[in-house]
Amino acid sequence: MFVDAIVEFIIADDQSLNVVESPQLRAIFLLLREDLQDSDIPRRSTIWNRIAEVVNDYLIDLSNDMKNSVGKISFTSDMWSDPNLTPFMAVTAHWIKAKTEETPVGPRKVLELRADLIGFLRVPGRHDGQHLAQAFLFTLDRLEITPQIGWITLDNASNNDKLMEVLEHELRRCRIPFDCTKRWIRCFPHIVNLACKVFLTGITNMDYAAENAEDFFPEQLQADSFVAALRRDPVATVRSLIRAI
Repeated sequence: MFVDAIVEFIIADDQSLNVVESPQLRAIFLLLREDLQDSDIPRRSTIWNRIAEVVNDYLIDLSNDMKNSVGKISFTSDMWSDPNLTPFMAVTAHWIKAKTEETPVGPRKVLELRADLIGFLRVPGRHDGQHLAQAFLFTLDRLEITPQIGWITLDNASNNDKLMEVLEHELRRCRIPFDCTKRWIRCFPHIVNLACKVFLTGITNMDYAAENAEDFFPEQLQADSFVAALRRDPVATVRSLIRAI
């Protein structure tokens, strides 16, 4: 119970595992119980091992639930880098869980739409389609849900073309039907983002609206700064107006 309580604190509060090595924190624990010894307080390695056990137990339960999903399981995935530029692949599963609820007229089946993060993998090395496909399949194989694969939502990065082709090849080798074109849902917000960038490129030069554009941000607001904005482009004009207000 003591170890699990510390694990919950570290996870919920996004603490470093090294927090349990803090002499001040360990001193607080010792104050709470007279016969408690420093050796009774878990170290970083113990916390790490317990977190791994908790994650493994969670994945086992999740796998059992997802194997009984109604219909196929679809996925969204994207690459992400932390402030240290360490790359990760996130994979979220979208599926329908059927459960039985008791009602005054008897039991009934209730469908629940679920969305669960099933993978947050560090992906070192090249981010080519082959590598990403292997990471994606590893996530599904770990939960034993690969045969239930449905549709996959990805952005329009060029390496995702290869990712889907590799998935089709590998899945068909396992006799799992999969069409890399029909099963790829292209992320609509990403499409809108690309379209907006092309549109803005055609009507504006954002350099004119940069933070350090001197003629847009003089020490004292002057009429000629607004004239300069009007001569530039509409986006720079709006940015200058907002900052002036």
